[in-house]
Amino acid sequence: MTKLLLGQNLKNEALALVRGPRQIYFLADYKIEEVRILEKKLCLKGPKTAIILDAHKLGIAGQNALLKTLEEPRPETEIILTAPFISSILPTIVSRCEITRINKPFQPESEIDELMLKFRNKLLQDISQKNLAALKYIIQIKNLLENTNVNQKLALNNLNLKLYGRFN
Repeated sequence: MTKLLLGQNLKNEALALVRGPRQIYFLADYKIEEVRILEKKLCLKGPKTAIILDAHKLGIAGQNALLKTLEEPRPETEIILTAPFISSILPTIVSRCEITRINKPFQPESEIDELMLKFRNKLLQDISQKNLAALKYIIQIKNLLENTNVNQKLALNNLNLKLYGRFN
């Protein structure tokens, strides 16, 4: 059985889907080598569950590496993937999954999320080009942080300097 949970911060929801006593494996890193190590663990006997949080971070190559496991899972194997959007996962993966959308209220979990919330609220109060530009810039930096290996602290420091120098 393979499930794809769509939404943000779904670790607890993924764990809640695990049925009965079994070995649980989390993907340690989003590299192809880690996917192959996980595949070997899933070939072992006994009930087991693989949980891949933020599966979209595997990228195209990592998702393709996971395909064989999804096509021929062992009988006692569960695979649970999470991703923010269905479009962030390859269609070949999506077609092999039971899809569940989970809508949770947004709760900031990081400094960048707090900035997004702050400028979103500013934009709702004052629909100006300045506030819209700030929000777009925050989203651009958040996407950069999620999809690259940019130094997070440096990116956030730069973001704060630009926001409070340019937009305030």
